Amino acid sequence: MLVHVAVGVLLAGLVGCGSGSASDAGGTPSDPSSRPGPYLTEVSAIRVGADGRSLVVTAAKLPVAGSTGDCQVTVGHTVEQEADRLYVVLTVTSRVEGPDPDYPDCRTAPRPVTVDVGGPVDGRAVMTQAPRARWNAGPDGRYRICSLPACDPDTGSVPAPVTCDDGSLAEAVRAGDVPAHAGLGQSACELPWAVIDVDVGAGACPATGDGTNPCAGRTVHRTYWKADGPTWTALGQSTGSGCGDAAELLPGFPQRLCQGLGALPGS
Repeated sequence: MLVHVAVGVLLAGLVGCGSGSASDAGGTPSDPSSRPGPYLTEVSAIRVGADGRSLVVTAAKLPVAGSTGDCQVTVGHTVEQEADRLYVVLTVTSRVEGPDPDYPDCRTAPRPVTVDVGGPVDGRAVMTQAPRARWNAGPDGRYRICSLPACDPDTGSVPAPVTCDDGSLAEAVRAGDVPAHAGLGQSACELPWAVIDVDVGAGACPATGDGTNPCAGRTVHRTYWKADGPTWTALGQSTGSGCGDAAELLPGFPQRLCQGLGALPGS
């Protein structure tokens, strides 16, 4: 029986750091030691400033400038430069501990913050922590989040389509929900389809690098994949012989891919 599975995409972690902070023009500076925070605040838009040396970074939803009482917040930022990217973090300090991101008792709106990056922006990518994302500059000076399948966050470029080579298939499996040290067995590929045997039982024994893994070959799943531009998507798995009912459950799946694959252990 074919079992459908869900596979998440693991994106590379983004780390922003830097020094210094600044209040936005609508806030009232105060002694940071007397106020809770700072807390990360969500970024909803980024554009290049008119001087070409700053970014206008918009906090998605904060109490409007000039708010008082528990609605009074001060927005700050940190920024660090690299040759090809800028790390920008927006923070907020408040009169209350752990401010509710929705600020239900306050009049709210997006709040733009001008961030001086200390030099020409020059189209460099911007990395944020909330959301954890890479933003690429557009020809209009506005930034857009770089995400698959249209944009590879690791490189900032349009990713190349997947192929049937062993490296592409192995990378797809490793990015999926498989145990550490799982082994890869026989496979067959005919774009946009692929069948890959994954030895999930091998992960039960620690990798030693010496001799044969005693857990290998005991629990092997035949997994089914379909190419979607730059990524392989896992569609299901089976443990019986051949491809089971994959052809019936996956429209367009070529049954011939399984003809050269041997039976799985125990089938």
